[in-house]
Amino acid sequence: MARGRNGIDEYDFKKVVEMLTQAKGERSFREYAIDAKVSPANLYRIRKGDYKPSPQMLKTLTSENAAPRGNITFEDLMIAAGYQDKNSLEIARQDMIESEYESQRENKSIRDLEESDEEREERMRRREERLAKRRAFQMASVGMIYTSLAKKGIEFKQADAAQIEVEVDRRIRPDIIISVDQDKTKEWWFEVAYIEPSRLGNNEGIRRGRFYFERYKHLVFAKLMFMEPDEKRKISIVVNNEDFYEELAKYQNKTAYRGELSVIFIDPDDFTRIEETYISHYDVEGIDREFYIH
Repeated sequence: MARGRNGIDEYDFKKVVEMLTQAKGERSFREYAIDAKVSPANLYRIRKGDYKPSPQMLKTLTSENAAPRGNITFEDLMIAAGYQDKNSLEIARQDMIESEYESQRENKSIRDLEESDEEREERMRRREERLAKRRAFQMASVGMIYTSLAKKGIEFKQADAAQIEVEVDRRIRPDIIISVDQDKTKEWWFEVAYIEPSRLGNNEGIRRGRFYFERYKHLVFAKLMFMEPDEKRKISIVVNNEDFYEELAKYQNKTAYRGELSVIFIDPDDFTRIEETYISHYDVEGIDREFYIH
């Protein structure tokens, strides 16, 4: 076992190297590194066991530029590298926060220099419209969720705002938290992943839609990687787009997150239509614990 810059010496070094070998495919490791836009020397150090890759490095090695072969994902590498234990999660959180902050700051500076006052006002207006639509969908979804739970005879109560503020990290703060009593599950978190229909485009709807789904789902799963699975907690991602629901459902039993996780589709045009798919379980045999909202 190698001890890298993070000071953690417990991770599946051989598994990481095996996955990177699959990810490079027919390319040499140098070609893979160049495609991923990382230093070939750092990739060599990972393979020799002299360097434990950071979460940001793993994200880069599974990026669109890297084009990993063998269906190797960021989540797969995060598990192999040991980023599902408590100490590593904190390091992963800080690495990703710092990287995201720097990227956002750079993009904002470029945009501010290029935008006119009129363009900035229009962008802010569109942003407010999207937020208003998201809030409307969220409120309608809450009503739908509560109605469905009541019809199924599932007793629940909503956590108060103070409890949510104190107990939940802001980066993974769910939109709704309720207390339930279903076998081992005592807490149910809901996060609303609202997709503005106009984001999917018209003439290039399929191509842009796929790109947007890919980007959005990685954001969703990346947030979960910062959380320690809790036997008493179920998390559900509520979406308003059927294609995106089906895209996330494909990750059933394939995501790196090891907790009770489901995706729920609520039809924004017909709130009587609701579907749910479990993506992962806390236990390998967790299918016995499944309970659904619809």
